[in-house]
Amino acid sequence: MRGFPLLERLVEQGPLSPTDLAGLLELRTSTIAAHIDRLEELGWARRESSGRKGVLVSATDAGRAAHAQYLVVRRAVLAELLQPLAAEDLLEFARLTAEIVRQDEAWESGR
Repeated sequence: MRGFPLLERLVEQGPLSPTDLAGLLELRTSTIAAHIDRLEELGWARRESSGRKGVLVSATDAGRAAHAQYLVVRRAVLAELLQPLAAEDLLEFARLTAEIVRQDEAWESGR
């Protein structure tokens, strides 16, 4: 589902305004609004009125549960994909992944 990155942000950092979500995910606010609509239809997110920010979006308990299940499935798929690799290949994969994360975090902090 295309809305999982948004749900992930809400679970990890929420509640957030649609504008903040758009900035974090580098998407247009109109795109974010459509994703929020879909998450609300599923019962995974809700909009709440907030004084200064206008509207804040937060994950519901059902949204947090869906996110947790998504992580379980994602980890199982990754484990299955990596299972055929030799130990030294897994170590190199882990090193490269850590480097990508490090560079991404450095880029994010420099924005």
